[in-house]
Amino acid sequence: MDGEPGRGEVTVCVAVPGPVDAAAGTGSGRHGPGRTVAGTVTVLGPGVPACLRGRPVLTRAEDGVADRRLVVPADDVVVLPGRPGPEPAAGLADDAGTALRALALTPVRAGQDVLVLPAATGPGALLVRLLTDAGARVVGVVRGARAARSALGLGAVHAVDHGRRGWVAGVHALLPAGPAAVFDGAGGTVGRAAAWLVADGGRYTSFGTAFGPAPDFGPCEPRARRITVATTS
Repeated sequence: MDGEPGRGEVTVCVAVPGPVDAAAGTGSGRHGPGRTVAGTVTVLGPGVPACLRGRPVLTRAEDGVADRRLVVPADDVVVLPGRPGPEPAAGLADDAGTALRALALTPVRAGQDVLVLPAATGPGALLVRLLTDAGARVVGVVRGARAARSALGLGAVHAVDHGRRGWVAGVHALLPAGPAAVFDGAGGTVGRAAAWLVADGGRYTSFGTAFGPAPDFGPCEPRARRITVATTS
C-alpha cells in the first residue's frame, strides 16, 4: 500500500523484506497473510505520536507486495530498540539481513523453545520478534533491566540477565531440557555458556561476536550431542 498516511497511519520505508510467514502477527495482535518486514518510520499521519518519526520498526506486508514504502496503521508497527535519525535504515538493513540469514540456517517450528542472545539490540532483537511471530517460545539473554524490558516487549516469554550470578542456572530452570535452538550474537564466555545449554539434537547458530569469539566446539562435541552448528559469517 502506498500514498500518504491517513489518520492513525504511518509510512514505513522498508529496509529489508522478511520471509513469507502467514502465521505471523502484527504489533496490534491481529493476524493475517503476509510477511514481517523491517524499516524506518518516515511519515506520520494525523493523530500519530511525533516520537515515532525516524524509529526503526517491524511491521507486516501483504503477500506479493514489494513496495519499499508501506502505509500501515501505527498500531501495527513494533518499535525496535535504537535511536531515531537518518542512520537507522542502513543499520537496520544490515541487522535484518543477519537475522534472516540466521533463520534460513536454523529453521524453528512453532512451540519450540529458543534462546537468543543478546536479545534486545541489533539482529538479536529482530530474531526475538521474528521467532515469536513464528510461534516459538523465546527466552532472551540480556544485560540490565532496560534491555530485559525491551526483550519482553518484543515478545520474549522470559528475559535473563547475564550480568547476574547464576544466570545459566536460571535459563536451565526455565528450560530444563535445553533450548531446541540457540541464536548467539554474543560469543565469548557468555556464548560458550549458552552453547552448553543447547538440547541434545538441537541447533546452535552464531550470528555475531559482540563479547568475544564464537565457541569452539571441536570435532567431537557436535557429534556426541547430535548438535547442528552453523554461522552466518
